[in-house]
Amino acid sequence: MTAFIDLIKNKNLSFLEVESLLNLLKQPCVLVDEENEIALVNSAFLEMTAFAKQELIRTPLRSMIMEERSENGKVQYKVVRKNRMPVEVELTREFLDDKHRWKVYSVTQKGQNDFRDYDTLKSYLSSLEVLVQTREETFSSFCDKSLEIFLQVFHFDLLGIYFEEEDIFQISTLEHQKVLTFPLKFSVQELENMEKYSLWQQGNRAINHLHRSAREQMINTLLVQRFHTDQEKKAMLVAGWKENIRDTAMLAIVEDFMQMFEYGTSLFVQKAMHSQIQEETSKTQEVLTFLQENIDEGVVTLDHEKAILDINQNMERLLGYSKWEAQALSLDSYLVADPKVSDLFHDEFERKAEIGENQLTLRRRDGEAEPVKMRVIPCDENNPTTQFLVLIQSTREVDGLRKNLKELEHQAALGKSVATFAHEVRNPINNMVTGLQVLQGMAEGNETQIDMINRMMNDCARLDHLMNSILSYAKPLENKLRPVNVGLLVQNIIEKWDAKLVRNDVKMVYQCEEELPMIAGDPRSLEQVFTNLISNAVEAMKSQNGGTLAIKIERADETNIKINVSDTGPGIPEEILKNLFTPFVSFSLQGTGLGLAIIKEIIAAHNGKITVESFPGGTVFYITLPIAEGE
Repeated sequence: MTAFIDLIKNKNLSFLEVESLLNLLKQPCVLVDEENEIALVNSAFLEMTAFAKQELIRTPLRSMIMEERSENGKVQYKVVRKNRMPVEVELTREFLDDKHRWKVYSVTQKGQNDFRDYDTLKSYLSSLEVLVQTREETFSSFCDKSLEIFLQVFHFDLLGIYFEEEDIFQISTLEHQKVLTFPLKFSVQELENMEKYSLWQQGNRAINHLHRSAREQMINTLLVQRFHTDQEKKAMLVAGWKENIRDTAMLAIVEDFMQMFEYGTSLFVQKAMHSQIQEETSKTQEVLTFLQENIDEGVVTLDHEKAILDINQNMERLLGYSKWEAQALSLDSYLVADPKVSDLFHDEFERKAEIGENQLTLRRRDGEAEPVKMRVIPCDENNPTTQFLVLIQSTREVDGLRKNLKELEHQAALGKSVATFAHEVRNPINNMVTGLQVLQGMAEGNETQIDMINRMMNDCARLDHLMNSILSYAKPLENKLRPVNVGLLVQNIIEKWDAKLVRNDVKMVYQCEEELPMIAGDPRSLEQVFTNLISNAVEAMKSQNGGTLAIKIERADETNIKINVSDTGPGIPEEILKNLFTPFVSFSLQGTGLGLAIIKEIIAAHNGKITVESFPGGTVFYITLPIAEGE
């Protein structure tokens, strides 16, 4: 027992390893903690008491070992046995630490002596200690060191390890082997039914290739321990003596050593499995992190108590909290809503099941409202401490599109009604003009009546122009696109406006890049665009007695032509500028508010784009039109 204590004292051994060492002792042993409760027992103690291991662990020692005083006052000890009479024993106690918290009791039944020689056992245990420490090395070095220990302790005449390679057991190349002329390889299938540990002795039936080879080599005691490599392949340790060993104690010690060797190899298997699991877990975590960071939705990870564990980048952008700030908050402190999120998803959190999604409004860090749709997903429905994933998607853009769609539908219905109205109004206007012309002929010489009739005819002309503009805007565009030289088109329009520009004291500056490619366009529609822009510019500069109108045409990129139309007028007020292309919005008292809306429709029908920039002292319209295919 002293050798046993010396071995495990101050060694960092697990309970499993201490238990394995206890089982090496043939005498019953009990490990007791500072509360005098049983922590471990060896197999010999279980055999003595007939109790199961689970029945003894955490049991007070005094409930298993009774104290009695004889007539002469000497203390006697008896061990309680299951369904049997107690047996009188002798106890030996050893302490495992300096503070006497852990104690080992060895139990010897009166009238019996342990068959082991403790000096020999000490030698065995010292070798076993080396074997246990060897497990910190690589798998091959562990196997080689184990062979060295086996040779030193047991002086085998035969010792070697076979590893599986493609359904064949092949002898290893380890240094400390003693394989005589044993076969270098043999079939794995031949030994499929062999037990994990087997003992064969001369006189027994030779049932496989190993037994027959042992008999041929005059090996009278053959031991085989099967195990697995760190690659989870089959392997076996083969050992033997030329003597026919009959000492059961010696055979029992060898078996314990081989089982400890098999236990050591299993640790390497577990280590390899653990490394593989860690690697797979790491890869899975990388995939999950990639998905979480690249998913369109915001992702919030909660623990089972609904505390924030993590958020992705989308959530940082959505609510304005950084990841480290969110991790310090509870669910309802982070996702602020009315009603509370924890109440809204109460069933999901309680039943740990995904039920559906809800529409709600969250509060951003700056206090702004953020409309979202949200769902809660438990990671493991059967785990009471499962984590939860909260998926959140902003509906602001969708809500805006839905609102715009309603507005467009409303405008379409309104446009249809207005077009019908304009068509119906034109006939009465024409009748009114005809009547006014008759009255004008009858009022010759009456200046007052003629002036009144002229004003009424001007109003009718304005109404007719307005109705024509409305019909033009409401009528679907039927552009017939063909290659057009936009520079030549604009130059022709400028020539038509030459007299009006001079009359209004407007200086014209025209620039056009040479050898421009054709654009795909409808000449009549494009003429309407540039005529309207020039007319608006001249009208804007009338109030300041003229100015400069500039038109510049150049190539924007490989696929587009850019046309800039600018003037030096007073500019467009901010409140009008942001809705400038909206129907019936005009910065001119004489305008209908439909000219620029029609221009935008024409440019859009040409797959182009128009924008505007205005400031005190000028306005610039930027137009891009696509180059015709093949140009």
